[in-house]
Amino acid sequence: MEQLIVALFLVFCALEFTIEFVLNELNLRYVRARWAEKQIPDFFRGKIGSDEYEKSVQYTLARGRFERWAEIYGRCLLLTVLFSGLLNWLDRFSGELAQRFSLGVYGHGILFCLAVGLVFSTAQLPINLYSTFGLETKFGFNKTTIGLYIADKIKALMLKTPQHVAVSEFEATVDPDLWKEDKIDTPVLMILAKQPVWTTEYEQFVRGLIPKLDYQVWENVSHFLMMEKPREFNAALTVFLQQNQLL
Repeated sequence: MEQLIVALFLVFCALEFTIEFVLNELNLRYVRARWAEKQIPDFFRGKIGSDEYEKSVQYTLARGRFERWAEIYGRCLLLTVLFSGLLNWLDRFSGELAQRFSLGVYGHGILFCLAVGLVFSTAQLPINLYSTFGLETKFGFNKTTIGLYIADKIKALMLKTPQHVAVSEFEATVDPDLWKEDKIDTPVLMILAKQPVWTTEYEQFVRGLIPKLDYQVWENVSHFLMMEKPREFNAALTVFLQQNQLL
């Protein structure tokens, strides 16, 4: 039964790859054929000039050639992860880590999923970076900075959260046990983006809960202040860790 499942997976994986590869090649052939006519298609005539059309054709062809190799790379990556024994190693590593910190079976599963996701994300990073900062920059289409790129990736991950998970997370924030005014004796660094809600009364409240609090409010930043001002954030964190003999 196991061999049948693996065989079916490989068949459907190969079929999907073949369809996407062929469609990409057909699109490239069509674009080259229209480009060879040296005329702007009727749909674009009067809307873009010849230089813009030439640029769009060159970008489309370059994108198609890039997608060809990116698709091959992605399939090779998938097969390598599945059949190289890496998953077994990640499972053992996650199990040992979960056991060390007494995270239980659920913690083991969560760590394993995070590890697999990290492997794929890291392996795909060169492809994504070249697509944005290499290919699109070459044709003048990229307006993205590194900071904005990272922020967009984080937002994309957040938007992938299933609705029931997001709802339960927000429900947990109103759990009465979370709002008990228990003292926090460990050193805490709190850096906030300046907004009206962070009043003097709020600062006094949190200082009362956290005697060893380093309270900072920064201007001209938003929620992801660590990405907007990474040098300043790292400097503040380093000072905090050194002052509390944690570094």
